[in-house]
Amino acid sequence: MGGVALGMTECQVVRRAGQPQNVEISADAAGERATVVTYLSGTAPGIYHFTAGRLKVIDSVPQAAKPEKPKKKTKPKPRTAGSAQHAYVQ
Repeated sequence: MGGVALGMTECQVVRRAGQPQNVEISADAAGERATVVTYLSGTAPGIYHFTAGRLKVIDSVPQAAKPEKPKKKTKPKPRTAGSAQHAYVQ
């Protein structure tokens, strides 16, 4: 499929990255179309900022904290008849 690069159009990015989780369309201070397309997962997760239909900025999405792995419980070593140490006093 290919990657996503600055300068691509909104349509090109969506064709490559698939259906986004969120799209916001507004006007910037200069009155030009400003679009923010958000992908939280998939092959190209990120927040894509477009001005006048062209990709200008790509922000990373916050990663969910990975749950800690439970600590393994250590089992006491079984004592065998040969493993006992005896001190003999004479």
